[in-house]
Amino acid sequence: ETDLRQALSRDKIVSIKNAETNKALCINGGGAATLSKVFAWDYSGQANQQWYLQPSKVGAQETVKLLNVKNFHLAAVDGGSSNDGAELIIWQDTKEDNQNWIMETSGEYVKFKNVTSGLYLAFSADGKAIQTAAGDSKLQQWKVENAYALEGMPAVTSVSVTPKDKAMAAGEKQQFSAAVIGTNGAPETVDWTID
Repeated sequence: ETDLRQALSRDKIVSIKNAETNKALCINGGGAATLSKVFAWDYSGQANQQWYLQPSKVGAQETVKLLNVKNFHLAAVDGGSSNDGAELIIWQDTKEDNQNWIMETSGEYVKFKNVTSGLYLAFSADGKAIQTAAGDSKLQQWKVENAYALEGMPAVTSVSVTPKDKAMAAGEKQQFSAAVIGTNGAPETVDWTID
């Protein structure tokens, strides 16, 4: 099974959470199969909830494709439909315009407008990812954030030095060792200085 997270740097992988529900854009069934539905789910950090906003263009219009890191497939409108309420599915990249989204700023959030239909990505009342006509609903607004930022920034949680308390005279030599414990990939190295 291929996982795009191994090919992309962590700063390129995002979660897409709805402003109204705080649920993440997620692929049904773990996200491995083409035609899987896209829907709302509590964010758990799984690959089927992580996306790469692949830069693209339709004519002169800057767009993105919503590429899932679990299966290298795109969130696309089922059948390329232009209908209000049409559901999103996972589909291979066919290079068609209808797989492109324009990101629009909406206050502290963004909206995703389908290039072909002109409709906006939203969650339906039953949690399906759909496209709908423009509106003020927070169901059309999204928070895009680095998926790994949700895990927290790298941090050193403790450092222990051995020997712990050692008084030394000028010119005296002593070997010290340090054990560094950190989270989220914090460096475990020590730079020594003498005051």
